[in-house]
Amino acid sequence: MKDIDLVITPRDPLLFRDGRPFGQAGVAQTGGLNWPRPGTIAGMLRTFVGYSRDRDYFAAGPQKENHINKIKKVGLGLFLPALKTHKGMEICLPAPTDAVAFLPKNMEHIEKRSLNIKALVPKDLNYGEGTDISWSNWLYPWIEEHEKPQQMPPFWRWNHYKEWLINNKLDLPVTGILPDDLGPGEPVIDERTHVCIDKESGTAVDSRIFNTSGCSFRHEMKIVAQVKMDDTDTPAGLDMALLGGDRRMVHIEWGQDIVTWPRLPEKIGEGVKGLRLVLATPGMFEGGWAPSWLLKSLEEDSWETVPGTEIRLRLRSACIPHFLPSHGWDMTKGKFGAPKPMRKMIKAGAVFFVQVHEDTDPKKAAEILWSTSLCEDKQDVSDGFGRILVGNWQQVTETTK
Repeated sequence: MKDIDLVITPRDPLLFRDGRPFGQAGVAQTGGLNWPRPGTIAGMLRTFVGYSRDRDYFAAGPQKENHINKIKKVGLGLFLPALKTHKGMEICLPAPTDAVAFLPKNMEHIEKRSLNIKALVPKDLNYGEGTDISWSNWLYPWIEEHEKPQQMPPFWRWNHYKEWLINNKLDLPVTGILPDDLGPGEPVIDERTHVCIDKESGTAVDSRIFNTSGCSFRHEMKIVAQVKMDDTDTPAGLDMALLGGDRRMVHIEWGQDIVTWPRLPEKIGEGVKGLRLVLATPGMFEGGWAPSWLLKSLEEDSWETVPGTEIRLRLRSACIPHFLPSHGWDMTKGKFGAPKPMRKMIKAGAVFFVQVHEDTDPKKAAEILWSTSLCEDKQDVSDGFGRILVGNWQQVTETTK
């Protein structure tokens, strides 16, 4: 297996389904997602590779199961938005959920509102406070500001993200930072209404109407992905593919080292006792909101070993947003496949605060964990779920319980 960089440039607004049963009574809207799920990109990739081998690669027959098992080995790593600049591709990442945006002091009257970014810091409860959480080592994300939080760009530019991973803060002027300087917005939603026209009368047919919501990418925004595949799987001379609903067209570029991916900053792990594990892609875990092996460190008050490594750590806190539904299409069922059951997915940007055991070097642990997956299921790992970046956790405190 070799690593291939993939650059996806949408030609048309892309349609990403949210899994609602389109076509049933009362459901006349399709689409709704403003960024693709890992399974969508992995599915496009495997379909593209399969059809490049044989136009009947997925057709029903004695070889179908064998073909699907082979194509599932084509793996997806990180996939992120990127901005095309005069200096090349500028990688952006999902905004970390331990960051909260506020308006700078005495700047409320400015028309172009800038943002001041503050960090949620895990702390123990004060004397006399309590919750129904029974975990003795659990720390609660806390912030001193009491103003109303502001909406933050969904993606951050790598230079700001890197600073946040190292220092858990941004070195900003008193006036703050403009949202566009912090990171790009999501693709613009392109809503279209579709009707059925009676060929005899030339008028709309009653009740034959539905809407679609697609993602219209700006010219400078692209999707970049890391792909693992065999040498024989790389399609030669093919540069167009179909992505998402309605079979929308995208241009694809293949190559090795055509994207400069984020590298672990040297200062990560230096002089700290804890690390922040930040989801760069959505995660799906057997433990629900966290890997089951990591939850044991809370429930049993123990140190757990990261599977496949000698890294020992325990979970102390987390910033987890609302879950996202994950759907898909299972080609192994029936002649044409069938819908996969819905699964709960943890949103990219979620942060796990882990304390590193004294026998484990935090810097070495960060090097091993960088860009790996926290998912327990091997197919989820291959589908691109649960990829993490690692940051410093500066203030590891002990509980007083």
